[in-house]
Amino acid sequence: MHQYHCMRQKKATEKYWVPFFKGRCLGDITAADIDAFITHMGNLPLSASSKNNVIIAGTKPLRRAFSKGKIESDPTRGHILFSGRKIRETRRCALLVF
Repeated sequence: MHQYHCMRQKKATEKYWVPFFKGRCLGDITAADIDAFITHMGNLPLSASSKNNVIIAGTKPLRRAFSKGKIESDPTRGHILFSGRKIRETRRCALLVF
């Protein structure tokens, strides 16, 4: 990984993840907490791409902690990244496909 990428990931976690999960241990974070964080990110005035970058900045370390046995369960499993589309648009696309 390049230094620039690592610095951006670190800044994203410091700016968004740390304040949101302040005082929580890694093992205490649940899938519902990740859902709440993704919802919180959806309310911020950022592009969908930026929101996804912030989400990934925190979910990668959580997955790594799980794979290395540092936490008992993977709270990031089964989550979908922020798409930026409204529900109505998604339904319209689904109707066109099916």
